[in-house]
Amino acid sequence: MLIKLVAVASLLLLLTGCATPPTYIYGDQTYYSPEAVLGAIDIDLINTLASIQPLPAPLTQRKLIYAVPSESIVIAEAKNQYIKNNRQPAQGAALISLETLATGNYKSLKLGHAAVDKRNIYSSVQWVTMQAMTGEFPASPETDVLYYTQASQDSGQWFYVSYKHGKQIFAHDRSAPESLGKINAFIEAVQAQAIRE
Repeated sequence: MLIKLVAVASLLLLLTGCATPPTYIYGDQTYYSPEAVLGAIDIDLINTLASIQPLPAPLTQRKLIYAVPSESIVIAEAKNQYIKNNRQPAQGAALISLETLATGNYKSLKLGHAAVDKRNIYSSVQWVTMQAMTGEFPASPETDVLYYTQASQDSGQWFYVSYKHGKQIFAHDRSAPESLGKINAFIEAVQAQAIRE
C-alpha cells in the first residue's frame, strides 16, 4: 500500500536541462509544487482515516508490532536507487521530485499504522521505526508483527509474522484506484491474519 504519486518533469527540462520544476499528479489532479501535492496527500489521508470505523472490541487480545523504515531511510534509499539507475546523484528538479515522491510514500506507510490501530483489530498496535530498508522481527505468543521491507527498487514487500505460523508474505488487494479502497483492503487482510491465529 503505497501512494500512487507521479512526478512529471517537463519535456523542456529533459531536453535542455533547465531548472523547470516538475509537476505532480495525485489522483486525478495536477499540482505544481511539492508543498501543494504533499498537502493534498495529507488531506486525502486524513479523510481516509476518518472513514475507518472501529470495531466494538478487538478481534484478538494479542498485540501487533507495525514496523516500517524511517522517513529519512526511505528518502536515502530513493536517492541511492537514483544513483544506481543514473550513475550520478539527483540534482535540482530531479532531487526535489525524488524527495517528494519518497515523502508521499512514507505518509502512506504511516496511514497503514493509523488505520489498523483505529480499526481496533488488536489490543494495541505499536509503531516501530526501522533504521534500514530491510529487517526481521520475531513474533511471540502475545505479539504478531507486520513489517515493510524493500531490498531493491520496486521490490517493496510486506511480511506478517506470527508465533503460530511464522513469517509469511502479507498479500492484500492493491487494485483500488483511491486511498480508501486501498486502506480497506489492507485492513481486511490484517483482520484475516488476526483471526486466523
